Order: sequence, then C-alpha cells, then structure tokens
Amino acid sequence: MYKRVLFCMIAFSLSEIFSSAAVLTRNADTDEILAKTEAEVIKQQNALELKPVIEHAKLLIKEKGNGGVPNMIAIAGCSAVGKSFFANELAELLEQEGIKVAILKGDNFLNPDQYDREHFHPWLDYKIAHATIQRILDGEKSVHMPAWIPEELRPPSKTEMDFSVQGIDLILFEGEFTLCDDEPYDFRRYSQFGIFIDADGDDILGWDWVRPRGRVEKTKEEMMVNRRPYQERYRTYVRSSRDTAAYLLLKDRDHRYTLQKN
Repeated sequence: MYKRVLFCMIAFSLSEIFSSAAVLTRNADTDEILAKTEAEVIKQQNALELKPVIEHAKLLIKEKGNGGVPNMIAIAGCSAVGKSFFANELAELLEQEGIKVAILKGDNFLNPDQYDREHFHPWLDYKIAHATIQRILDGEKSVHMPAWIPEELRPPSKTEMDFSVQGIDLILFEGEFTLCDDEPYDFRRYSQFGIFIDADGDDILGWDWVRPRGRVEKTKEEMMVNRRPYQERYRTYVRSSRDTAAYLLLKDRDHRYTLQKN
C-alpha cells in the first residue's frame, strides 16, 4: 500500500513538472509570436511612413531618367543609428515598385591602414570614394572598389569587390558623411536628395552595444563613457549635415519611424 501511494505521489509530481514545462513552452512560444507580430506591425507602419520617399524616388526616375547613369539618394546619420538596416529596408520597398536598386556602403571606404589626422574620420579614404563614384557617373557599369570581409567572418579585414550598376535605376549611398558638403568629403553633390536618420543619443549607444562587432569594452556603461566624446564630435561635424537633407527620419527606441520633410 505504501509503495502504491509513493508511486502515485511520484507520478503526480512528474505530471505537474511536465505540465509546468508545457505551460512555460507555450508562454515562450506566445511571447515569440507576439514579438514577431509587433515587429511586423512596426515594419508595416514604417513602410507607410516612407511613402513620400518612395513617391519622390519614382518621380525622380520618371522625370530625370538616368541616361545610363543611376540616380543617387544619400542616407546619412550617426554611427549605429541604423543606416545600413534602413538602406536595405528602403531598397526592398523601392524594388516592390519596380525600381532596381544598388546600395553603396560608405564604410567600405574606411581603411584602418590609412590615418589622416587632419579630418574628422582618420580612416576614411575619401579620395578612393570620390574616384569610385566619379567612375560610375562617367558611365562605367562595374567598378572595382574596397570592401570589408562579411561580419560573420570576423576578425575584420579588408578585401575588394566589383560593384555593378548594370540595369540599376537608383543607388542608395549610405554612410555618416554622405550629406557633408565641405571639403574634403563633399559627397552631397552626388545625390539628387538625401535622408538624415536621427534618434536619442542613449538609444543609439544602446543599439551600438548589441551590434555584432568587436569591442574592447566589457560593459555597456563603459562603452557609453568611451563613445560620448565621439558623439560630441559627431554633433559638431556630421549632425549639421542634416540641414541639407530633404527628409529627416526620426527613430524611437523600438525603431518606429517618423518622417519629416526638411
């Protein structure tokens, strides 16, 4: 009788454990579904917010054509504000409208082997950047240019790539300095219009912390202390270029967009 009671107690306990585990699994699955649903809702809302940009790009291509040379839109903003993600998102929306898009990454022109103390970003090889863009404007359909080894193959190192604009209607030129109009950068002149992305400084630092790239800091707080001097220089040298943008894109902590015409 005692063994039977003990067996029943053990069986009941195991049943409770499995039941609790099933509830936890269901809750985790529900949380994941809700997170995906929220992300999809934000993505749809952002797509609606970007409608004026899409229409502007369509009108630009319709009126200007390209004469065999792609039009260009500049995407600028602070490091870690989400320029690359936004460029991919915008490219997807434009391609849904039948516009062929290529993304030119400003980071590809960063070269740690070069150090020019006279300028804001000592690694930026602006001479190569200008030469690459000029070759495209001169009608070349494929240009050989510097690039980075993909992030998943870190540690970071430089390589080269062929950037093709064959059949391309529009280039999205994304980088911190793409709207700067001062020498020696002077990149703004290449674009038909620009978009400047901005967000709260602490949010940007938080996004920077979770980016999949090497860092020397061991804590988020340490990183925020180290990056604050950069933010001050950014506000002095780069943020002023937002005034040259046709659109200001404001992001909240959840990456929701608010688009303002400048």
